[in-house]
Amino acid sequence: MKIFLLNSIGRNKFGGGEKWVISAAKGLQDAGHTVYLGCRSNSILATRARECGISVRYFNVLSDFSPYNILKLTHFFKKEKIDVVLSKNREFGVAGTAGYLADTPLVVARHGLPLRRKISKHKFLLKIFADGIIVNAASTKELYVKNKWFPEEFITVIYNGVDLDTTCDPMPFETMYPGKKIIVSVGRLSAQKGFSYLIDAAAILKHKRDDFIIIVLGDGKLRESLMQRAKSVGVDKMIQFSGFVKSVGPYLKGCDIFTLPSLYEGLSNAAIEAMAFGRPAILTDVNGSREIVTNEVNGIIVPPRDANSLANAINELLSDEEKRITFGKNAWSYVQDVFSIDIMVHKLEAYIENNVRAKRH
Repeated sequence: MKIFLLNSIGRNKFGGGEKWVISAAKGLQDAGHTVYLGCRSNSILATRARECGISVRYFNVLSDFSPYNILKLTHFFKKEKIDVVLSKNREFGVAGTAGYLADTPLVVARHGLPLRRKISKHKFLLKIFADGIIVNAASTKELYVKNKWFPEEFITVIYNGVDLDTTCDPMPFETMYPGKKIIVSVGRLSAQKGFSYLIDAAAILKHKRDDFIIIVLGDGKLRESLMQRAKSVGVDKMIQFSGFVKSVGPYLKGCDIFTLPSLYEGLSNAAIEAMAFGRPAILTDVNGSREIVTNEVNGIIVPPRDANSLANAINELLSDEEKRITFGKNAWSYVQDVFSIDIMVHKLEAYIENNVRAKRH
């Protein structure tokens, strides 16, 4: 089958959605399908895809409606006889229209995050052009069904899989920061990820202990303002913004705790990856977090926008090594059972094949 995935993320951006696209494309390709990835030229996503042997085509889709890109995609779909178009939500207006004009057998939207803005417009486009929606969290499906945006059978949950080299060497934090415990957080430096609350939690913890360092991996437009906030509350030596790194594995393997103080989330790839390295996770109680962490079993769930609760949870795990180890072992086991890359690819392939067969009949 010929499968086209579209993700036109900015050239210098690379997050959980882009990791999913790479994993899905490579997995489907390894399963014997012909896979193309549409993305921006000179982007991190394009570079990573080529490194994995994925065939890349350049489409810079910057808006929900672009006659030029619609015509360009329609021509490509017809020429290559594409069987399946799978697009993330932001590009779906263009991808869905092109799929319709090219009479593509299956057009699917994937939502890594629930719809939050321009909901009526997205619902309209999806109901006209989509054959279905794939979401990565049951909580997202429940939201859509509860609000009667889409029928239950229109939405399929396929959890993200993690494909990590867990044999990598851990960062030598014990040498870099003697006597310190390391807390790692990963994500774009945007309001969504709630890093301002992590800074405030560090300020609260500073009055209780000084044996920790927080390392934030990721870049974004809020970097300067977050660094300034950390300095203003006196924790700029305790929290480091290390920017984008190509491989987070050594950081996750070397740290003691993972945390992500998101204000909203689909299903956090970074949290799943940390748990795959046997690290306990502290997540905010948003969207799919409880599908990853069972509170006080493999991590801790705290309310969003609550620096005090976040500080208390971090302090609890920093103070109890036995609990950290137990939670970490439970986290590793859960990821192996639920979030393996093989399970994800198998479910995605079955979904595609079953729906293409049904439409052709």
